[in-house]
Amino acid sequence: MKHSRFSPRVIGFITLICIIIFVLQVEWIHGATFDVQNPYRQASVWPMQLTPTTIAPRIQGSEIWSSNLQDIQNATLGFQKIYVLSMPTRRDKRDALTLSAYFSGLELEFVDGVNGSEVSTKEYPNNWDMSEPIGTIGCWRGHMDIYSKMIRDRVQTAMIMEDDVDWDVMIKAQMTDFARGTRHIQRASHSTFSPYGDGWDILSTGHCGLQNKMKEDQDYWVTDEDPTVLHYDLRTWSRTPNLTPSILSGNRTRLVLSVHRFTCLASYAITLEGAARIVYDQSVLQNAKPIDLALAQICAKSMYGFNTCLGAYPMITGVHQPAGDPMKNSDRSDHPSGPPNTVSLSRNLVFPTRLNLGTLLKGETVVKAQHPQKALAQEIDISTFELPRGRPVFIRASEYAAR
Repeated sequence: MKHSRFSPRVIGFITLICIIIFVLQVEWIHGATFDVQNPYRQASVWPMQLTPTTIAPRIQGSEIWSSNLQDIQNATLGFQKIYVLSMPTRRDKRDALTLSAYFSGLELEFVDGVNGSEVSTKEYPNNWDMSEPIGTIGCWRGHMDIYSKMIRDRVQTAMIMEDDVDWDVMIKAQMTDFARGTRHIQRASHSTFSPYGDGWDILSTGHCGLQNKMKEDQDYWVTDEDPTVLHYDLRTWSRTPNLTPSILSGNRTRLVLSVHRFTCLASYAITLEGAARIVYDQSVLQNAKPIDLALAQICAKSMYGFNTCLGAYPMITGVHQPAGDPMKNSDRSDHPSGPPNTVSLSRNLVFPTRLNLGTLLKGETVVKAQHPQKALAQEIDISTFELPRGRPVFIRASEYAAR
């Protein structure tokens, strides 16, 4: 009887190597990473497999490759989830967002919105203002449902979007410099779980106006001559920060700052701890208000230890309004807001993804500005263009002038 030339130990070693190679091949095919020590990376897709038309922005600064800033290049912008609150009857909006996400390399999870007329009167908070439109309670309940979902599923961080959101073609580059700013303001160490630092509760990225804190010395992150910043003449929102220190007030300057109050929630990020505090305040204590006012109030009062609300000014994401019947823009009201929209537009954005989908579908990389007459660059090539990098700025309370 002949014996094998290989001992059982050698055969076992060869088998182990084959298993390791197989696992690595499967991991490479799917492009998924899972870090049991870092829940912020559980939804990451890094490196993602790019299609010829997927936007892959060039980003200044070699430090992103030696820190977790690189996680912002994944399919969830460095958060564990991106949730989109959307009525199940608005598959048209979901179609458009799905296509935009495809070209931006993003992964969205749609969460069904709530029809306010279906909210039982028994679950209305005791102090709810009954003069609010019926759609407002539905919107409030929809956001609350997401917070509860985060708590049940132990989701550490999430970006939450509403289904009329749009974003710039340079969203990943924008969020990378935004993260540099949030980390600077928090004095974050080099090693953090979240690429945005670990000391925040809310990141306001898709507001329709905000205010800064003027009664304290504070840090800012300032990016000058940012071509993705909407020119001052095109801004229509009324709530604005005090930008009387000249270093903060350029026409195309973007700021990362500590937020006092804000309105609107086209997009924002929240931590698990932040979600728990809001559920406690809004549902358990029943301090309920329209959801953007509720979040803004908690930020302003630093309630329940909720004292780190940071944001971008101007906003990073905008709101898309398609051409046609304006009644289709919002699901909070059945009343048209005016005559038909003659053209599609994405408010507060310079290079909207939605308005450049045709270009991206053709595999082209040169995208056009929405308002070229007021744009720093009328078009950019997303395959070569690099956004400018911001810098830290310190402002004392005495430097703000009264407005």
